[in-house]
Amino acid sequence: MARTSDIPPGRGRRPCRPPTALLPFRGQLSSKFGSRVRWPFRVCAASMAVLVTTVAATPTASAQPGFAITTPVPTLEELSAQIQLLVATQAPDEVKAAQLEGGNRALTVPKMIYRLGIFRAPRGSSAVTGPETHEENRHTAVINGSRQGAPTVLVTAEWRYIDGRWKLANKSLCSGIATIGLPIPCNFQ
Repeated sequence: MARTSDIPPGRGRRPCRPPTALLPFRGQLSSKFGSRVRWPFRVCAASMAVLVTTVAATPTASAQPGFAITTPVPTLEELSAQIQLLVATQAPDEVKAAQLEGGNRALTVPKMIYRLGIFRAPRGSSAVTGPETHEENRHTAVINGSRQGAPTVLVTAEWRYIDGRWKLANKSLCSGIATIGLPIPCNFQ
């Protein structure tokens, strides 16, 4: 194998040098890990320590176990909270299933959206806005989903009043699948 000094400039491996911004930390890392540890490892270790500290300090969204929209006419705030619960929290499956017309069969959609992280902080958000329509057991509004660097996704959604609760309709999930382009079959109806 050729040594770094034998390789012509611009080809192959280049000597590894710390970025200028990290030079102030070089002495601190050397004293902690000793001189036998090369600088890339030290920088990686320091970066991981910062990342772990940041993740540990970030608040996580928590879901209310008994969340349900039971009012005769749901408000936009209640519907937004329900969508947030579905796509932006780590709520238990039974809590999420209770918000869906399809129940456990339809859980695949919000779980996939949560895993992708497209409508949750820090890079995305979702909200329910008007125009709204309301009938006895049916309510419609618009779900706005946004993510950093992408256009806002608008899905006209329907909620159905089933067993004393407002639940996101199956056809709304199917519409969301098509709009976002998720590779999920809409077979939970």
